[in-house]
Amino acid sequence: MKNVFGFTGNPFVDGGLWGLMEWLKVKEPGEIDTEDLNDVFEEITDLYTTEMWKKLIYYVFANNDIINPSHKGQEKEKYLNYLHGLANSIDEVSDDRSCIACGKRGVVGPAKRKDVPLTGSGKLRNFFSYAAEGADYCPVCTLAVQFLPLVLYTCGDKVALVSCHSKKVMRRWARECHSRVNTQRLSKQYTKGIDDGYSNPRNTLFHIAGDLILAHQVEEFTGEDITIRIYNFTSYNQAPDIEIYDLPVPVFRFMVFLKQSGEYAKWFEVVGRGFNRKEEIGEEHFKKYNNQVYNNMLMNRSILGYFTDKERNIYGTWNILELYLKEVMGMDEKRIRLIKELGDEIAGFIRKKDHIRRLRDLENVSNYHSFRNVLRLIARDRLQYGEAEPLFTLDEYVEMIYDGEIANWKEVQDLLLFRIYEVLHDWLVNNKLDDEKNGEEAIG
Repeated sequence: MKNVFGFTGNPFVDGGLWGLMEWLKVKEPGEIDTEDLNDVFEEITDLYTTEMWKKLIYYVFANNDIINPSHKGQEKEKYLNYLHGLANSIDEVSDDRSCIACGKRGVVGPAKRKDVPLTGSGKLRNFFSYAAEGADYCPVCTLAVQFLPLVLYTCGDKVALVSCHSKKVMRRWARECHSRVNTQRLSKQYTKGIDDGYSNPRNTLFHIAGDLILAHQVEEFTGEDITIRIYNFTSYNQAPDIEIYDLPVPVFRFMVFLKQSGEYAKWFEVVGRGFNRKEEIGEEHFKKYNNQVYNNMLMNRSILGYFTDKERNIYGTWNILELYLKEVMGMDEKRIRLIKELGDEIAGFIRKKDHIRRLRDLENVSNYHSFRNVLRLIARDRLQYGEAEPLFTLDEYVEMIYDGEIANWKEVQDLLLFRIYEVLHDWLVNNKLDDEKNGEEAIG
């Protein structure tokens, strides 16, 4: 029987459907034939009852038949009976639309945490505002949720469920999960679900998005506004919990164009600065430790300060910075070009006249008045040295510095310093000792 299953908008149900669809190699939920489920029941039960996957089940289905101590030695039989019972109930339900997931079918009995993650169970009736013992899921949706572990990513003491409105993204993710699960089944080398050792959920979100982008052609992800969400949850009896993290559309688009630029590896120079650690950054840092670059991007906060440091080092490239400005910060292309040209002009002036003092002045400003005065002094110096063209016009100054009525001088300072450090890299290295010896006074 087909046309039983369908996407619902419920992340647990839809996640399970993606796992089942990839297992059966069908493209839409309506193509799932209930006649084909018997073999799948056997296969996933064999998988779930391995020692490592049992540990995953603890996080997903509390007190499930597979992990219930009273069913020791009978786990496979009990869970198979449970799956068949759900399948056999499909024909028995009415169309009273009481299911909270699909809104189409009726409910046989309230789903508990052994059936659907994070639903009420027994004495935990206060989990719901109406003090029920569980949630109203029909047998079809409850059955779909049983395939959820196939697409979960282990994240420390929780699991991460990937959710996205884009079918292309979800199909790619389900396919990646299925491939890795099959590798475990064939090799008999099982892990706790799909487990790469990640425990930081924000880093996990960027890792998953990055892997999806790197593994496929950029064209697959262009032309569509894509955002990825992970539900980082555990349904474990002692401390059920869920946190939600969203990768915004501009950030995903930035990552896609970053791959297209061929400079994806250089981007991790910037990301590495987000750990605020002096030791060499390794893979374990990305798996476990908090990263302020990632955190800021998820919270729509600027990361411009991470592209440079106080030692005049730059991280990444101007191309990466420009992509970030356009795609994430939404900066106008003309404004970016003007700032870049100003940085080039100042860098050329400093090199030509051996005038590192003005670079220090630009580095040390702490307010808009001082910043504006440094630019005035550079413009004056250029006139004294007989430069034919002005440093910038009044219109260009306004377009670079002002956003509406607000002077975003700090933003412009960060960008100018990055560009100057990039252009003058070799010259700054050669002049470093002289600069340290000849510490001239600041602005004047």
